[in-house]
Amino acid sequence: MKKNILSIIAILCTHILLTAQTTIAFQGGEGTAADNWGFTAPFNAGGSALLQPGIVATLPRTGTKSIRAAGGNNTSCSGGANCITGNNPGATGCSMHGNTISFNSINTSCLSGVVLTCYHRSHTACSGSGFDTGESLFFEVSLNGGAFTTVGTLTGSGGEYTWAYTTTPAGQSSTVTNPFTYNVPAGTNTFAFRVRATINRADEVFYLDDVKLTTTTTGYTFPGTAGLWGGYVDDNWFNACNWSDRTVPTSATNVTFPSNNTGNNNIVIQPATNPICNNLTINGAGARQIKGEGAVTKKLTIMGNLSIGSTDGLDFSDGTTGTPDGTIELYGNWTNLGVESDFKEGNSTVKLLGTANQSINTADIEEAFYILEINKGSGLVTMNDDVWIDKDFEGGTNPLLIFTQGNLDLNNHILKIWNSNEQAVTRTSGGAISEKTSNASKVTWFIDNNTGAHIFPFVRTDNFYIPFTFNLTAGDVNDLTMSTYPTPNNNTPYPVTPQTVTNLYGAAGADNSANTINRFWQIDKTGASGTANLTFTYGDNEWDSFELPNYEAQRWSPSSWQAAPGSQTQNSATNSVFVPGITTFSPWTLASKLLPLPVELIDFSAIYNEKQVDLNWTTATENDNHYFTVERSGDGQNFEPILHKNSAGNSRNINYYQEKDLYPLPGISYYRLKQTDFNQNFKHSKIVSVETYNENSATLYPNPTEDGKLHVSVVSQKNVDDLVTVEIFNAIGKLVSVNNYKQSNVNLNFSEFGKGIYFVRVSLGSEIILSQRVLFN
Repeated sequence: MKKNILSIIAILCTHILLTAQTTIAFQGGEGTAADNWGFTAPFNAGGSALLQPGIVATLPRTGTKSIRAAGGNNTSCSGGANCITGNNPGATGCSMHGNTISFNSINTSCLSGVVLTCYHRSHTACSGSGFDTGESLFFEVSLNGGAFTTVGTLTGSGGEYTWAYTTTPAGQSSTVTNPFTYNVPAGTNTFAFRVRATINRADEVFYLDDVKLTTTTTGYTFPGTAGLWGGYVDDNWFNACNWSDRTVPTSATNVTFPSNNTGNNNIVIQPATNPICNNLTINGAGARQIKGEGAVTKKLTIMGNLSIGSTDGLDFSDGTTGTPDGTIELYGNWTNLGVESDFKEGNSTVKLLGTANQSINTADIEEAFYILEINKGSGLVTMNDDVWIDKDFEGGTNPLLIFTQGNLDLNNHILKIWNSNEQAVTRTSGGAISEKTSNASKVTWFIDNNTGAHIFPFVRTDNFYIPFTFNLTAGDVNDLTMSTYPTPNNNTPYPVTPQTVTNLYGAAGADNSANTINRFWQIDKTGASGTANLTFTYGDNEWDSFELPNYEAQRWSPSSWQAAPGSQTQNSATNSVFVPGITTFSPWTLASKLLPLPVELIDFSAIYNEKQVDLNWTTATENDNHYFTVERSGDGQNFEPILHKNSAGNSRNINYYQEKDLYPLPGISYYRLKQTDFNQNFKHSKIVSVETYNENSATLYPNPTEDGKLHVSVVSQKNVDDLVTVEIFNAIGKLVSVNNYKQSNVNLNFSEFGKGIYFVRVSLGSEIILSQRVLFN
């Protein structure tokens, strides 16, 4: 038979027991297409019709047709029809000389008592008298991919031929008529066999029949399913004998923990090992588990998705509070199709890793983790259900929700931290995305009466970090729930749940939307008491035109916005407002001087007029008005007072005011009017701009500066001998340095003042040519 024609697949899925043996590979002799075992039949010797010379059965078969090894057919002795050809498909006689019948390699790892059995049948009633001298068949085997060696030879003349063993099996004769058997050595992982012929006969018919491979091992499926856990031997993931296909999974293998796995072993992850797979599916309602409890060095790595569908199927709890359990590293989606308790988290760690988007899903109302770490180079983790951290109150001071990098989108769900310690949540980068106008994306922290700064690590969708800090100083707030979302410049939509906000009016009834940060916060508690210091953080550009000074926290109650009591502190460098001593919680926002002052300003203007700026404003009414201050800025954000003007005090008439800026800044200047009443309350007008055309100018760089060093360059259109004066003011307007220079290029060093915000004013003679804010960070 031609070597490149006949290749017979050798592993069959069956559990058939045969006299205490399981048949795992079989080649019978019935000859129907359905029994072909994936074998491509050769051509007849006489034409194009295909034979069915090699067939597969799930049981040994009897019958007249089998594997023909040489000449003729089964009904007469003439060559031609129904025989396997030699090298020439059109030849008669079907010479087998030099050809082989080959069987595919079989995985025999973890199998015991593997035996190869082969029968032969022959016709000698024709003109021939059997094998001539030198003709024979050789049965050859290959162990573990090695070279083929002969284990038996079939010879004879007339009657039945006989097998001669190369190595006689114990307790047997050196020759045997039927069957020929070969005991596969224990520990063999792969086994292959073939028949090689040196036969030139065309006058006899020879058959190989009922070639089979059996094992005394039961409980396996053959050839087996990759990644299907059987647990046949023990609970060791790395024992190939526990897997259906007798192969330990790799990172590309989809692993299935079967349902109703009551008769076999758990998977028990051992310390300092790293079982790995692609997708992991835990099926059904079985009594067996994948267990990773008792040591933090027990680690299961899942490169794809995890699906839990089995009662108690994933058990990482040793039942002892405070003792570390194993770690699950997951690069795909987390899905629990059962109830929350089907994952026993104990004191285990779940790490969501990689660069792809991931999601947390459960059929229950929430999924619980003890330690959850987000550590993603890119991609987003999305909560499709509520997530609870330390649901069982395991406690401790270790971080339980860890943001190493990457964001967790709350996605209209609740993230609840049951551990009251302020260290339960830590962050290096990334954070939790709230940002839903329904306030449904929220973080609930069981703070109880645990004092300290509890930081809610909120982050915008563009990764800008906007944490909220709740520093409990006294009392018991029990659960504290936080959410936040941004708005466009018109500050809508207003919050509607859990409380409805209808406007941005202050207590005096004036609209303050133009001065309000474009963000709302919702704070709620379930406890009966609690006093806390709050720190709100807003994002860059979450203001209408530019960042205003004197932002303060405002609380909605019950139909207008009111400033929180106490002394608040704004930090423009960190975009934050600190609010001490808060006891009442509700919707919050930040606004610059919420309460309007009792002055009706009709107009305020600035007009450039022959190297000076004319400043004009008009009021319709004034009530307890004390004075006006004109403030000027070179960048539209950092203003300083330049003029003071007493007011009419109390008036119901139209009043006109005029002033001049005799030394305007070069280029574009910004002006605003500050009105102060007798109670020292104040408000600002709108900002107006004007462009001047000074012949002298100055530039300052770099800004901001990291080492405190800056350079001032003065440009004059005329040859003048005026001194260059450089004045430095701190953030509260105190003059900290003034120096005169004869040169036009000046080097400054802020190191002696310390890091912070400063204002630099440069004059050439009596003319101010630069006024600029400087950030030393």
